[in-house]
Amino acid sequence: MDNEVPLITAGYVIRRFLVEKINALSGSYQFEGRSIEASHLKRAYRLLLQIDGTGQSAVNRRYRAITLLGIHFSIDQWRRPTGPERELFGILASEITNREPSLRN
Repeated sequence: MDNEVPLITAGYVIRRFLVEKINALSGSYQFEGRSIEASHLKRAYRLLLQIDGTGQSAVNRRYRAITLLGIHFSIDQWRRPTGPERELFGILASEITNREPSLRN
């Protein structure tokens, strides 16, 4: 990124990159000892990153993601520094870093 790019433009570029990587997920992934289909992960990521559910609070979006994934955690358990939310985003981070990112379109 060029230092001259306005902050809001940089945010849109990052958001577009994340949406692209989330949409590219396929197959199934191991999460909390269960196999979760990519379609469920995509929806959960979109909720947690406020790509979907923009009119909802973070707590409501987390609750919806937890329910969608079919796991049973309280919001407090979910958000712990070493909790399931971190593990879930670790899956996405792993997928993003497995490929060479290109922010130029």
